[in-house]
Amino acid sequence: MEELIKNSYKMSIIYSAFLIAIGLLLFLNPSSFIETISYLLGILFLVYGITNIIKYSKSKELSFSKFLLVVGVILSICGLFLVFNPTFIGKIVPTIIGVCLIINSLEKLLYLKYTTEKGSEAYTISLVSGIVALVAGIFLVFNPLSGTLIVTQIIGVIIVVYSVMDLIEKLRFKNYVNDRKKIENQVKIIDEK
Repeated sequence: MEELIKNSYKMSIIYSAFLIAIGLLLFLNPSSFIETISYLLGILFLVYGITNIIKYSKSKELSFSKFLLVVGVILSICGLFLVFNPTFIGKIVPTIIGVCLIINSLEKLLYLKYTTEKGSEAYTISLVSGIVALVAGIFLVFNPLSGTLIVTQIIGVIIVVYSVMDLIEKLRFKNYVNDRKKIENQVKIIDEK
């Protein structure tokens, strides 16, 4: 169980650092970042789509071969669309990030009572960061100007702020767990005496 918590903690630190990097890129160079993502996704979809079409041509007798053809054609069309319309991603990125922030913040707020003691500093930080993320997520989902570069930069700032607060919260929680372990070890030593 302890190993699982350690692995989960490490992954959450990496996730927060990754979000901070994305937030900074979105803020510093939103148009290039979004276009690059669009081209990469487009090429990935194209490659995967063409691969499925080739698989279909080599295995027409298999029962799922028509499925390969349909998936291949759909992915190829999506890939071409993204390559030739790189700004499209910029129009949907705010909505996707908004939905992710809403889900993450609701999850955080629901599990808040299990992770920290009510009234503590860590609880307050978690509560504030959860509410900020929820409001930001709702704003991004329902904002009609979601395709503009200014909003993309705002998203970058929101992601960085949220991720930094989340990182601080995780570090505080780790210190809290370590302190609890030290106290438990001291109690065991006293009991043994």
